[in-house]
Amino acid sequence: MQAPILIGDHPLLAREQGRTLYPDWPDQLRESCIVAFRRDGSDPMTQDSRTFAELSSRLSPWEGHLLCRVLVHHPQSAVLYARIDVPGVEIHPFTMEGAWAESLLGPGGAVQLDGKGIGQDDDRCVRLVLFGMTPAAEALALQTLRTAHFPNYIRNHRLRTRITWVDPDALEGGRRFVARHKSLMDVSWYRFIDLQAESVRTHRPGLLPGAEEYVDVEWEFVQAQPWDALLKAKLDRWTRSGKWHVVVAFAYGQDGRNLEAFQYLENCTGAAQVLIHLEDDALAAAAGLKAIPFGMSAPFHRQFLRQRALAMALNSIYNQTARDGRTPASLDREEAERLWCSLAPTGRRASLDSIQCLGVKMRSLGLQEEDWTVLYGLDAESLDLLSQVEHNRWSVATLLAGFRAPTAEEQAAIDQDISLKPQYKAKGIHYDLRSYADLRDDEKGNDSRLYDMTITQCIPLIVHAVAGEDLSYD
Repeated sequence: MQAPILIGDHPLLAREQGRTLYPDWPDQLRESCIVAFRRDGSDPMTQDSRTFAELSSRLSPWEGHLLCRVLVHHPQSAVLYARIDVPGVEIHPFTMEGAWAESLLGPGGAVQLDGKGIGQDDDRCVRLVLFGMTPAAEALALQTLRTAHFPNYIRNHRLRTRITWVDPDALEGGRRFVARHKSLMDVSWYRFIDLQAESVRTHRPGLLPGAEEYVDVEWEFVQAQPWDALLKAKLDRWTRSGKWHVVVAFAYGQDGRNLEAFQYLENCTGAAQVLIHLEDDALAAAAGLKAIPFGMSAPFHRQFLRQRALAMALNSIYNQTARDGRTPASLDREEAERLWCSLAPTGRRASLDSIQCLGVKMRSLGLQEEDWTVLYGLDAESLDLLSQVEHNRWSVATLLAGFRAPTAEEQAAIDQDISLKPQYKAKGIHYDLRSYADLRDDEKGNDSRLYDMTITQCIPLIVHAVAGEDLSYD
């Protein structure tokens, strides 16, 4: 595979050693490139707009295929790149915080939120405790939404993954988070907790009458300082109860404050893993921490290439299923690449999100990634169970993307004429945002469960597509 050219002056590019580096824009782009400029003191979105304008001016129909990753400093700047519709051009915007989160919690990451796996009969839940309402903490929360979906929720809807956010300004920060992700939070459980005032306000999911819950993640926004005695006691209880598989992350915006909070709480954190955000490499090395430091630039592109290859295979399988109405028995690599190259950015993002959960599903069956061939003999009960997990994962990802479930009137209209489903989807209203048990036939007459079952049944086909692939650079 051709090594990417590096364009920009951001420190993360220094870790991609031995590559061609252009501190400013070169005259010509190459088939693979990473664009990463540091902020120049201006507003983050102003910097992002400047990078977008410069890149856009260099794009034209490509002979072959251009794969370009672009650093954005504000998450919402990623929407700029959805406007690019140039034949042969594939662009993936990313944030530095998102890259950290994926390297920590994503496939092959340093931390697996489920440990050795959470199966159907497990009574434990994952609990991510975040100290600080910062972009780094939010990226960890969003990455958790992509991965932490487990089959025990199917058995008992109270066994939800819980994300607990602790900050002195958690009530206001939580309200802003709820507003940013309204579609998801409208149908989720969440609580605002003020430890000093001893007040709790709970939001229940807003569902249609009689509808079953389908969001398997809940939230707490806890207004407190890390050295509050009551919080310290709660953290000690959470990490020792056996009810939770706890991962703690110190992600305040300052190295000193993260170290101070970590050192104060270290003796009471019996957490499975502790993460600490440190920008200073030397500080992390000298501190001798019993924690995993993050925040330093690290090589990240090869891991993305592997995930892209898996997503490409998954997208092809999904398309074959939609076309033929049945699960495919094989994968045409050339067709998979052709379909991927013509896919809209939202479709690529959906496929990349879907492969985030492959390892979690395998571990829930007591398997590791190297055991993937066992899945060829998956029994009907396990297939149905993991298909429900996949639907719950898809639901959260779709809500996070801004879609919402239909109102009673909109649902009735689509029930009367299923051909209206794509029209409502184009308006951001998705008919399939409902429980797995309540899924209906789609506009092609296929049972909508077929897509979840296909993705589950074809995990071996997806993994095999990458198993022998050389993703190293020439």
